[in-house]
Amino acid sequence: MEIRMPLRGRIPCRRSKSGRRPRTLGIYSPVLFVLSAACAPAPPSSILPGNDFTVEGRIIIDGPSPFDRRFRLEESDGRVWIVSGPRFESDLSMLDGNDVSVTGRVIRMDSSLRVMEIREYRLLPGEGMAALHGVVSVEDSTVFVNRLSDAKKFGMEGSLGKALIAFDRSRVWVWGESKSPAGGKPGRMTVRGYAILGPAE
Repeated sequence: MEIRMPLRGRIPCRRSKSGRRPRTLGIYSPVLFVLSAACAPAPPSSILPGNDFTVEGRIIIDGPSPFDRRFRLEESDGRVWIVSGPRFESDLSMLDGNDVSVTGRVIRMDSSLRVMEIREYRLLPGEGMAALHGVVSVEDSTVFVNRLSDAKKFGMEGSLGKALIAFDRSRVWVWGESKSPAGGKPGRMTVRGYAILGPAE
């Protein structure tokens, strides 16, 4: 006997020998389940394994020692990525608890685990603040940070800015209120926080 299942309306069935029409709920449920699963949206192609993707969140470090250390990036909606990349792990270890933007290649993407290999990252400062990645230089007791991306110089101000005098020739992230260089004069930043990444290369 052939039973055809139309996509709309009730599924027609003949009366049983007892004269009662059989229930159709047991047929509806699996049909609707299969249809809904088939229509479920696929993940965006940009976050499929093998593609580059950018994600923002708070960097969190797990593990008691560098050999057991694992880097998690927690998005604002609670989703968690495991991020890796030997070139950047030393930097990220100094930014534990800070917000960062990470771009890299998606290694794994499923409901249980999201893994990314880092290609680049940047620090995300608080609202109304800027972040500088550069090298500290001390000139006549004045502290500057030379931005690595374009070699522009910024004078460090405030108590935290002055504290950087102890880290001459160190690579750092600094953040705070900033004014860009103008008229041949260095820019300025009132420092609200900093992270020492290590000696300049």
